[in-house]
Amino acid sequence: MSRRPLRGFARNSAPACACPELCRRARATGFGPPLSARCPLNRGFTLIEVLVALAVIALAMTALLASGARMARDQQRFEQVSLAAFAADTVLTETRLKEAFPAIGRREGLSAIGHYRFRWEMVIQATPEAAIRRLDLHIYPDPRPADAAAIVSLSGFAGQP
Repeated sequence: MSRRPLRGFARNSAPACACPELCRRARATGFGPPLSARCPLNRGFTLIEVLVALAVIALAMTALLASGARMARDQQRFEQVSLAAFAADTVLTETRLKEAFPAIGRREGLSAIGHYRFRWEMVIQATPEAAIRRLDLHIYPDPRPADAAAIVSLSGFAGQP
């Protein structure tokens, strides 16, 4: 009876499996008793392969966790900037509705929208056209740190009726 050698084994070496009948039955039916450790049908992963797979999964999970944390921070920043822009638009509109032609100078105030509090500064300047004033509004977080940059800056114009 001639046997074809399995890949990776020399022709004159011992059979790859100590259980040729079990291997034949397992191949034919897909069922059977547990196969020997030398049997090519009894394949599994080595400890090194399992550890490498776990290391790859751990790196992927770390990257996903960092990405999730960054997305949460970005969402909070987006919410703050959106509400600050809404506050700036509200302050500028209120100023233009209260005074059609505001006096030149500097104004400050507080605005609360949602659970955010903002401090605003408005600079009213003359323009080359005497009947038009420029309103520059800057929104800061409240309390304002000394080195804080404006969250939102908005400019508008008011004209003499």
